[in-house]
Amino acid sequence: MNDNIQRELAQRTPWTGEEIQAHLQQHPALSAMQVRQLVTLANDGWTPARAFAQLKAARR
Repeated sequence: MNDNIQRELAQRTPWTGEEIQAHLQQHPALSAMQVRQLVTLANDGWTPARAFAQLKAARR
């Protein structure tokens, strides 16, 4: 599943493959809704670290 998520994020965001891969290792099970949220945040100018941290904060 991570391969599909990584491919989608690489195609739909300005983030590099290395940035995406590093953060996906820390967040192995993302839902489709979370992936859409990451795409939105990325295209709004958020860094990968900030966007993935936002997902973690939203789960609390």
